[in-house]
Amino acid sequence: MKASDRYAPEFTLDVDGSPVPAALRASVTSLTWQTGLGATDRVELALANHGLRWLDDPAIRLDRELRLKLGYAPDPLVQVFVGEIVSHAATFPAAGAPALTVAAQ
Repeated sequence: MKASDRYAPEFTLDVDGSPVPAALRASVTSLTWQTGLGATDRVELALANHGLRWLDDPAIRLDRELRLKLGYAPDPLVQVFVGEIVSHAATFPAAGAPALTVAAQ
């Protein structure tokens, strides 16, 4: 690796075979991927939910297929997860913006 090489973490999310809308991707505040022997793989997305915009959005409706690719730019991303969206959990903190956690298994 040369000193001039730079690697930035990158991810893509597809729902039912199409990339998620740019506004949804820009709202992702954290992403967690869990995998293990004999355990169910799981992805959790935390979304900034200003104006409650994501609460009923069809792009992240339950039972839709979610695909996650991870890697470091500029290298190609690797698909690490395919599953179904199984839950939504909304939080409304006294101080701060509302958030929505979307989980897929």
